[in-house]
Amino acid sequence: MAYSTSIPPKLIAQGITGQREWLYSSVDPSTTVDDTDYFSNGYQLGMRVGDKLTSIVTSSYNTSIGAVSVASSSGPCTVIFGNLVST
Repeated sequence: MAYSTSIPPKLIAQGITGQREWLYSSVDPSTTVDDTDYFSNGYQLGMRVGDKLTSIVTSSYNTSIGAVSVASSSGPCTVIFGNLVST
């Protein structure tokens, strides 16, 4: 599926300065969510480089944590997911 601006990521935490934290739920896997400029209105929502995004795939309940790597003032944002390590 493609990103829909009618179901945007939600801002869940924000300090006085610095990094914001976002939550996004969709059927799209992290390999789709981290496509270039996936969040077409990310900048308008307030997403900035370095913000953290937790993405939950609702069809399989997989969770990925990533960081906003590009935030263009024209709107689009790109997220990169890292590898999660469990102990």
